[in-house]
Parts: sequence; structure tokens; C-alpha cells
Amino acid sequence: MSDVPPTRPPFYQTLTGALIAMVLALLAFFLYQAISAKLPVPVLTIDSSLADKLSALVRTIVISLTIGAVFIFGTIALGLVLLSLQSIGQDIYNSYRRAKIKERETP
Repeated sequence: MSDVPPTRPPFYQTLTGALIAMVLALLAFFLYQAISAKLPVPVLTIDSSLADKLSALVRTIVISLTIGAVFIFGTIALGLVLLSLQSIGQDIYNSYRRAKIKERETP
């Protein structure tokens, strides 16, 4: 293995990834809203308590998965935005440092 340090992706790539993750989080949130609006309405009128328990279980699982997707994609988007801000800050700092070094080298 070589000891090459990993390179950072450019800030526009991380911002693009953050935008995609935000769109997916919003889509998952809208899906959650649609599901939570439709599922609490009892569709079946069965006198079985097992059917009621199973329908409640399915509702809980589906809503939990969509909320999980919202939080996962939201966290990814936030992390990528912060990574792009760090990348921009490091680029500014490195250009400032290079300018200072060049200033010292010129007589």
C-alpha cells in the first residue's frame, strides 16, 4: 500500500450530493405525510382482533421506515453541506497561506 493521503472532493460535488440527499429526504417526508393521512383510516371492518393488531403493526412499520428515511437522508444532507463548508474554508485558508509564503519569498 502506498502512503498517499486521501484527496477531498471539490465543494461542488459535495453540494450536489447534499442537494440530492435533501430532495430524497423531502420526498420521503411527503411520502410519510401521505401515508400517515391515509393509514389511520380503518379500511377493513373485521371483528377479528388479530386483524386489527396486524394492521396496526403494518402501519407502525411503514411509518417508521419512512420517518427513518427522512432522518437518514436529512443527516446525510447536513453532513455533506458541512463537508462542503469545510472544503471551502480550507481552500480559502490554503490560498491565504500560499499568498503569505509568496509575499515572504519576494524581496
